[in-house]
Amino acid sequence: MLNSLVLYKSQRSYKALPPPPGNPPKAEQKARMESDCEALGKLKRRFFPIYLLVNAADWLQGPYIYPIYKGDHVL
Repeated sequence: MLNSLVLYKSQRSYKALPPPPGNPPKAEQKARMESDCEALGKLKRRFFPIYLLVNAADWLQGPYIYPIYKGDHVL
């Protein structure tokens, strides 16, 4: 869960960085970069809720798995 928060914060800070100095990208490259960023954003919006749900489920079952490894078979 903490990993997700750190990843989210690092991605937000990455967007705030200015572009690197040098030749400005051509219009075609710029359009492709923008479409790639949009596609990546769409993927993140679809992936992260499911990822968080799976991690939460794993976190919730943790206390119940430990007795199995320990040898106590309490239901």
